[in-house]
Amino acid sequence: MTDPIKRAVELTDSGRFADALIAIERVALPQAQRISADVLTVRLLERTGRHDASRALAVRLLRGKSLTAGQRSSCELALGQIDWENNDTDAAIAHLQRAMALSIDANDPQQTSWTQLWLWLFLAEESGTDAASSTLASLRANVAAHPDPQLLAAIHIFIAINEGKRGFLRSAERHNRIAREMMLQGPNK
Repeated sequence: MTDPIKRAVELTDSGRFADALIAIERVALPQAQRISADVLTVRLLERTGRHDASRALAVRLLRGKSLTAGQRSSCELALGQIDWENNDTDAAIAHLQRAMALSIDANDPQQTSWTQLWLWLFLAEESGTDAASSTLASLRANVAAHPDPQLLAAIHIFIAINEGKRGFLRSAERHNRIAREMMLQGPNK
């Protein structure tokens, strides 16, 4: 039998968040795997719009002492995204800054990059792209050192969104085209 957490991660990586959530909720896991499953569940609940459940689980997990820095980072990222959706900008950015510090402590370049991407988007929306330029520069450096096709596509999507909002439609179209081409090569075809 396939490891249910591994299967849920594969489904998550292919953008099938609801299926991943079902896969992980349907199995009884030993305590050693439960925390990892719960952290993944926080992210999946957030991605599927079940924000209250995601927040409650994230807060409960963060109150405990058994999470690694990387797991704490994942919970903080989800809380930041939820707060952003609820228009609590200051709280969202604070959560993302904590997520960033924790992912760096965990020496997890992928988590750091995803957190930087969301932080860049939030800062660019809130304060403008000039204010967020150092975050984007740091993100680009991290991605160059640890390339990830999904992350690269997401960067182009976020830049396309930002450029479109600023009226730079040709640049937005170019970034959108690049992202689409990258996604056609990955698990999200």
